Amino acid sequence: MPYGVIYYMTVRMFLKQLMVYLAYLAAPLVTGQITSYLNGDDAWWDQEIPFPFSLPRFMELHDNVQYDWYTGLEWIADPSAIGGIWGTLGSPASMTWDEALQAANDLNYGGFNDWRMPNINELSTLIDYGKDHPGIAGDKFPNTQSAGYWPSSMTTHGCENMFYTTFGTGARYWDDDLTKKKYIRPVRGFLAPWWKTSTQSSPCKEP
Repeated sequence: MPYGVIYYMTVRMFLKQLMVYLAYLAAPLVTGQITSYLNGDDAWWDQEIPFPFSLPRFMELHDNVQYDWYTGLEWIADPSAIGGIWGTLGSPASMTWDEALQAANDLNYGGFNDWRMPNINELSTLIDYGKDHPGIAGDKFPNTQSAGYWPSSMTTHGCENMFYTTFGTGARYWDDDLTKKKYIRPVRGFLAPWWKTSTQSSPCKEP
């Protein structure tokens, strides 16, 4: 086979793989809505723009850990399956913000000890706006609660106000009562720059 043909085929294959990779980077911006009601709405654009959805988003690395190909993050699929302070199977435990932060930092699971509480942007990537109660891939994340989940992100008011999100509707809220109990889903992996929040450091005390 002529060298020029080999070169052309190699470049073409590289560009094809690059396009798939770039599409995956944009994937978290897709909401999951598939029912279109008017031309130009969210689901209409998702249907009109080709996207490699035939490729699986989540892969079970090992028992109770899901890898997200779109973000490169690893998630505890069902915290209640860990047991102990995390609850009993099927009934995940809720915690105060301080308790949740400490529990995530102390978690040693699946051979790793670098688990942490996700920030608000990371947590929001799991929301599927095509579903509700819970709005998430339930087959990959069993026993997800529709109520609030703590992220590590605080509002601009500092350590007295924390964001949280719900998997009931996918909405974001904030709470100034950190003694309230909400759920948590630990994460580990590379924190890409585009998932970082802009919250600055604050003079919060260690919990």
